[in-house]
Formats: sequence, C-alpha cells, structure tokens
Amino acid sequence: VRDNADILERLAAEEAVLNTENAGAAEREASTRAVFEQAASTLASSEAKLAGLTAERAEAAASRNQIERTLRDTAERRDRFARQLADVDRELSDIASRVAGLPDPAEKRLLVEQALALLEETEAAAIAAEQAVVDARAAESAARPPVQDAKAELARIETEARTLAKILNAASGDLFPSVLEQISVERGYETALGAALGEDLDVPLDRSAPVHWGQSEVQPGDAALPEGIASLASVVRAPAQLARRLAQIGIVEAGDGKRLQALLAPGQRLVSREGALWRWDGFTA
Repeated sequence: VRDNADILERLAAEEAVLNTENAGAAEREASTRAVFEQAASTLASSEAKLAGLTAERAEAAASRNQIERTLRDTAERRDRFARQLADVDRELSDIASRVAGLPDPAEKRLLVEQALALLEETEAAAIAAEQAVVDARAAESAARPPVQDAKAELARIETEARTLAKILNAASGDLFPSVLEQISVERGYETALGAALGEDLDVPLDRSAPVHWGQSEVQPGDAALPEGIASLASVVRAPAQLARRLAQIGIVEAGDGKRLQALLAPGQRLVSREGALWRWDGFTA
C-alpha cells in the first residue's frame, strides 16, 4: 500500500510539472503570435509606404526629365539667338557700308533706325533666352533634393520590408533554420539590424550546413567603437556566435555617420535606425 501511495504521489508531482509546462507553452505561443501579428502589420504598412514612395520617385524623375528637356530646348534657343545676333552684326556692317554710299541723309537715317530696331529686338530675345536658361537650371537644382530624399526613403523602406519579411518567414521549417529565428531586437531597430547584417541573417548556426555561423567570441584585443557610440549588441539579443560581429557595429544618428566613419577601426561599421550604413573602408549605403 505504501508503494502505491508513493507511486500516486510521484504521478501527482509529474502531473503538476506537466501542467506548469503546458501553461508556459501557451503563454509563449501567445507571445510569439503577438510578435508575428505586429510584424505582419508593420510589413503591410511598410509595403504601403514603399508603393507611395515608388510613385513619388517616378513622378519626381518625370519632373526632372521635363526640366532637363526644357533646359536643353532653352539652351538651343539661346544658341539660335546668338547666331541670329551674329547675323544682325553682319547685316549692320553691310548696312553701314551701304549707308556710306548713299547720297541722301534721310535715307541713311531710315536705314540706321531700322538697323538699331532690329539690334534691340535681337538683344532682347538673347537676354530672355539667357534668363530662361538660368530659370531652368534653378528649377533643376530645386528638383534634385526631393528626388534624392525619395531615393533614400525608398531604400530605407525596402530594407525594413526585407527585414520584416525575414522575421515573418523565419519559422519556415528549413533543414538548417536561419540564425534570425534566435534573434530578437528592440522595436525601432529592425531596419538597422537588416542593414548591418543583410543576408547574413539567413545563415544558420548548424555547423553541418555548408554555410554557417561558427563560434567567435569577443576578444580582449578587439578594437573598441569610437567613444560615446553604443553597439548594436545593446539592442539585439542574439546567440553567442554573433556577439563579436554585433560588438563591432555602432548605432548613430543619420547626420553623424559620415563624420564618425573616419574614426572606425578595420572591420567596424556604423548604422542608423533608418538603415543607412557607413563602413570602416569608406563604403557607404
């Protein structure tokens, strides 16, 4: 009887442990589902922004092309007026020669007045053409920043969309699951993570895979990031195999990246939350 009581007691204890594990699994499943739903929502929003920026970029490019055509046309008009002005100068010389041979002062005066009127008209046309060229160049210069801003924003959205898509597809059941399945990142730094590691996020940890992340711990001799710059490791929780890589990636404001790039040691890089990248060897994206 005592043996039976011991058995029943062990079974009750095992049942309690199983119940506890089942409750934890339900909570983890709910948490994972919430993360996936949030990522899906953010991805949909990014795709909408991407579509809008693509349209804006196309519109800005079309506007710039129109300005460039206008600039070429205006330059051609200016050149044409310059040729006409040269023709007028030749005509004036011819008229002056003819005037010199005329006996009637009144006839000479009429020819001179006609020549001066023609000269004034041609000079006015040439001045208008020069102004049109100046205006067209100013319009082209004004159109450049919006186009460049649209390109930068488009690149940021594309990077964010690719990163979120990888997060959503991480649990795809591949033979060699990617390291991304074991990475979590603070909200707002997803784009920075995608820009910093790129396709390396798809590489597995399994050493039997043809391409994989091997063990590489932070070494005492590793160069430190420039003073005051936090590493990507401070906002990313990842396996130990990525520790050394993350420690050599600094997070900076977009406006400081170019200035701080010159301070990087070999192998280091900087990344902004918007997805801009500055590498130690001068590479910038």
